[in-house]
Amino acid sequence: RSSDLAWLRENFDHIYMEEHVRICHFRNHYELTRKNLMVRNLKRLRRSLEKDSGKMEAAKCDFFPMTFELPFEYHIFVEDFRKNPGVTWIMKPVARSQARGIFLFR
Repeated sequence: RSSDLAWLRENFDHIYMEEHVRICHFRNHYELTRKNLMVRNLKRLRRSLEKDSGKMEAAKCDFFPMTFELPFEYHIFVEDFRKNPGVTWIMKPVARSQARGIFLFR
């Protein structure tokens, strides 16, 4: 559909763009480019596949690690944290890039 993809110029800083420059952009791109939103969508896909096609089909979504979005899934995280003592966890802050704010803990 033409509404899914647009060549934009209006919403970007014109000072650094020549007149002929356009940017390929699609609506709601942040749903894929932000870690927390991408995982939320992958989990939604898994639930949908499990409901519509069964556990075998949903298992195809098992390519990403166990992920928790805090503070929303804090109680689920604590439960898994207690079940797996000694496991190293990675904390990635929302809306940060280039490894800023990432740390490991046990």
